[in-house]
Amino acid sequence: MRNANAAVLWQKKKSQMRTPTYWGSLAWKIFRLVLLIGLTYIIVMPFLTKLVSAFMSDSDLYDGMVKFIPRSPTLDNIRFVWDYVEYPAAFMRTFLLSFACAALSVLTACLTGYGLACFKFKGRGILMGFVILTMVIPPQTIQIASFLKFKYFDIFGLVELFTGQTIQLVNNPTPMILLSLLGFAMKNGLYIFIMRQFFTTLPIELREAAEVDGAGTFRTFTQIILPTVRPLAMTVFLLAFSWQWLDIYYASTYYSNYPVLATAVASLSHSNTDVFGQLYDYTSKQSMLINTTLLLIILPLLILYLVAQKQFIQGVERSGIVG
Repeated sequence: MRNANAAVLWQKKKSQMRTPTYWGSLAWKIFRLVLLIGLTYIIVMPFLTKLVSAFMSDSDLYDGMVKFIPRSPTLDNIRFVWDYVEYPAAFMRTFLLSFACAALSVLTACLTGYGLACFKFKGRGILMGFVILTMVIPPQTIQIASFLKFKYFDIFGLVELFTGQTIQLVNNPTPMILLSLLGFAMKNGLYIFIMRQFFTTLPIELREAAEVDGAGTFRTFTQIILPTVRPLAMTVFLLAFSWQWLDIYYASTYYSNYPVLATAVASLSHSNTDVFGQLYDYTSKQSMLINTTLLLIILPLLILYLVAQKQFIQGVERSGIVG
């Protein structure tokens, strides 16, 4: 009986193989498999390179046979970077700055997105256009102007009028706090757009029912609207936290002397040979230590994603821009 069933299935398979549809479907599956393998290689390979470099010894550095598996694994590179960048202190400063900027970005995105989605007023389309514009214009185009604004900060000229000088806000994280609060920080236009898209999907009956019950605009927003946006707010928070954590552009512009993890990479990149020792090849040793630094910077984000991946996926699904 089994042999008869197997023969029938084989005949059916052979008949399918004679059709162009079968071979077209097979070619498409092979193409998708090759594409996924290539994309996986592009994404995973840089991380594996940094991971391997972190545990390579100096002898492995000069061994042409060593590519991915060190022959003499060591923790010397991690110890060096740990002490050189003062990792615990830099980690705490980076965490506090990233947390503050992410929290302020979420607050700004929620308020602005809710206003653009749920209130009709003159100029709403123009404001939304400016939000889209912040996503399109590279920040490098306003780098010098924004730096000078914070270096010689003033409020309508009042500070200079009464004190005779302006306020210098550079070389500390204050510019990033102000930019996050005002909605001009890194990717804030994207966060506002995501929130606005979500708020447009909310039924208007929610606000109308709140108005009937006597709730004002602020109470409606805090007690009815915000609970519905919590998963998406967590997603925006994780995105803002991650981008701020990995930021090098703003760090080198506004607070290059403030030791966070991002500036550690620039510090190692511009260090002289005395830092690495005279016995080593300068370029190779420098590259190895930079890869180790990048690994120590990325590792907390990987842990954060593993912990919060459920909330992140739920927020993406509810963002209103899937697909």
